[in-house]
Amino acid sequence: MSLDKQALIDRGGPLLGPAAAHVAEAAPAFDEVPLKGRVRIRLADYVGKVVYLDFWASWCSPCRRSLPWLERLHREHNAAGLEVIGINVDEKAADARAFLRRYPVGYPTINDAGGAIAARYNVLDVPTSFLIDRAGCVRSVHHGFRPADATRLRRALAILLREASPT
Repeated sequence: MSLDKQALIDRGGPLLGPAAAHVAEAAPAFDEVPLKGRVRIRLADYVGKVVYLDFWASWCSPCRRSLPWLERLHREHNAAGLEVIGINVDEKAADARAFLRRYPVGYPTINDAGGAIAARYNVLDVPTSFLIDRAGCVRSVHHGFRPADATRLRRALAILLREASPT
């Protein structure tokens, strides 16, 4: 499935689409090679961590603001158990790599040119992010990114980071 660029343009408001159906469900699995490196990224390997899964594209203007913010968030909370994983939906991995040279991040990013992962998460626009708890369940979905969203996202993240790991 190829994602339609027009269908992915940020609407700038709270998520109202099908991705909301994932809340309280197990996050759909994926197992992919990142844009940088050779070690496969498997969501199952992150059980016990809080995962901020971020779908983005190089042509997305809100993504230019969200990726640097996510990089700071990752550095600040990685030791507490936060892992950020980027899922890029550009049709060409070269576009994603060029974007990441301009807006570098220290967390893994996967190119989902065919849209297989985005389809499993019912992503209709970017950026769309999923907060996944330590047990691997989607706890919240956020649509779009504005600087004013940062406080609410940090609050949701703090709640998840305080929760104990599953036994």
